[in-house]
This record gives sequence, structure tokens and C-alpha cells, in this order.
Amino acid sequence: MIDLRAVQAELTHARAARVALEAAECEIEALVQDMQSPAWPRVALVDALLDETYDPHLFQRRN
Repeated sequence: MIDLRAVQAELTHARAARVALEAAECEIEALVQDMQSPAWPRVALVDALLDETYDPHLFQRRN
């Protein structure tokens, strides 16, 4: 016999996963649009400077 409570719980988890996936998709689309902006290198540098794991070698210009 099928446990309807288990089915309902699975559906609830599936809906929550779908909502989380849709939110992540929106965030990724926004990030891609930001990265296409001409100001993106400056934004990335400021973000990196605010990050405690910042590695200055990431933004060195090649000669």
C-alpha cells in the first residue's frame, strides 16, 4: 500500500528543491549580466578586496 504521507512529504521536498533551483537560476542570470558589463573588472576587484581570502596575484597585469 502507498503511504500518502510519504508521498506528500516527497512532493513537498521536490517543490522546495524546484523553488531553490529557480532562485539559483535567477542569481546566475544576474551574475552573467553583471559580468557582461564593462565595469565588471572593477566590481570584481572591489569584491575581492572586501573578501578576507583575497589573493592579490589574481589581479596582477601581465607585462
